Amino acid sequence: RFYFCLRNGFENVPKKVGPNAPLDAYGLSMIAVSITMEGEPNSITCRWNHDNGGSDNVMDDEQLSELLGVNFYSVFKPYTREELHAKGVILFDEVQPMLDNGVSPKDIFEFVGHFNDGYAKVKLNNKWNFVDTNGKLISNTWFDRVDIFYDGYARVNLYGKYNLIDKNGKCISDTWFDWVDDFEDGYTTVKSGNKWNFVDTNGKLISNTWFDMVDNFYDGYAKVRLNNKWNFVDTNGKLISDTWFDWVDDFEDGYATVRLNDKFFKIDKNGQRVSGM
Repeated sequence: RFYFCLRNGFENVPKKVGPNAPLDAYGLSMIAVSITMEGEPNSITCRWNHDNGGSDNVMDDEQLSELLGVNFYSVFKPYTREELHAKGVILFDEVQPMLDNGVSPKDIFEFVGHFNDGYAKVKLNNKWNFVDTNGKLISNTWFDRVDIFYDGYARVNLYGKYNLIDKNGKCISDTWFDWVDDFEDGYTTVKSGNKWNFVDTNGKLISNTWFDMVDNFYDGYAKVRLNNKWNFVDTNGKLISDTWFDWVDDFEDGYATVRLNDKFFKIDKNGQRVSGM
């Protein structure tokens, strides 16, 4: 549901960038608010929209309440269930009972994907979930985006953050990341800010260090970069060498080629030099 807050005389406010842009005189003369069906703020934007620092979230609910001198939730209310029904909207909590009563998924969802690994993506009210072959939703959460299941896990996106869910609809981690890859051999790479790490299927971070770049595990070891130097970590997050190299290649048959000070040589899985090149 959309609301518009217009300052008296908003049409006469000059389109001029002020020192607090986007929350300057022009920006604050018109504020647009959208509310989810659950009554939570979906977006709060101002007249500058995406110009001059504007965005879909120029402030939060508390800041808008303070600005307007009202309680956000007493003013910006969602549609009632009756109003939504009159618009032909099916609410999320109505989906499972409809499925249990034999209503075809095609009569409920906006989109029904093909089954992959026993689960199909479904879309309703611009949100996503999964159903199994028995017509059961796997998650109580409806996501902004989902990928297909791969090796028993599916990547999901909510409010711009990523996680992975298992086939019970449970997120593997309490933390939502800026990026998550699919699992490879029980591990995935995750990004938070500009740093990277690894997570196992229990949602545990592999390393106490966050790196500038990481690669997938290969033969039990993964390449990591920090401060323009390279090393390897094992699946316990332990660095194999006290030396950081200028370049490293993947392990193959128990050895990896590395470069240090323009010299190439091989190291073993204990990080020990075994030959020169």
